[in-house]
Amino acid sequence: MTEIPFIFRFNTTMAYSRVKGTAPYSIVLLLLLLMSCKDEEPEARVPVDSFSMEVNDRLWTPFQSKEDTCVSTYSYSFSHYGSAPVYTIYAYRDPTGRADAYSENLLRMRVMNVTKPGTYPLYGSYKEGIDASYIIFQIQQSMGNPKRYVNDPSRRPFIIQVNEIPLKERRTIPGIKGSFSGTLYNEDNLLDSLVIKKGKFTFKYPGKDHCDF
Repeated sequence: MTEIPFIFRFNTTMAYSRVKGTAPYSIVLLLLLLMSCKDEEPEARVPVDSFSMEVNDRLWTPFQSKEDTCVSTYSYSFSHYGSAPVYTIYAYRDPTGRADAYSENLLRMRVMNVTKPGTYPLYGSYKEGIDASYIIFQIQQSMGNPKRYVNDPSRRPFIIQVNEIPLKERRTIPGIKGSFSGTLYNEDNLLDSLVIKKGKFTFKYPGKDHCDF
């Protein structure tokens, strides 16, 4: 009896399997493998920083990117003036997402000599330069001449409460977490004022990306 070549026997088995509605073991195994190899979606990044406040009893938050929840227009910087640690906090709100002196709203707070958690009154002015603790809130007007609201050192001081100064592992720049409140006055008209309440901030990383890496 003539022996049937191996390749012919294999094709015959395949044909028989198709007729019978079954599949060879190797093909079943391949299909199961393909079905199990689904693309895993990356985990969503969650912001670890935050900034918000109430201005005249209305919630105020910075611009938030719709494409990336980790990107928003608030940030902080850390430096030293002599041996004194200095924190500067920035927050911007503008429908276009811009974050500069021409933003619709701009807030800047500078706190000197922050060595530990505690209460830090702001007695200085932004006009004094880099060695002063102050806050300024700017509202851009259509004429291009912004209204600036500032702390008034001659009145009850604006207060920043520092709750934590966290230092992430392998990072030399400490973060900061706290709250703030007080009254700001139009520098051109002291009868015009803004009341800021329930101000809160948490910063772990400098920059505008507020998620863990």
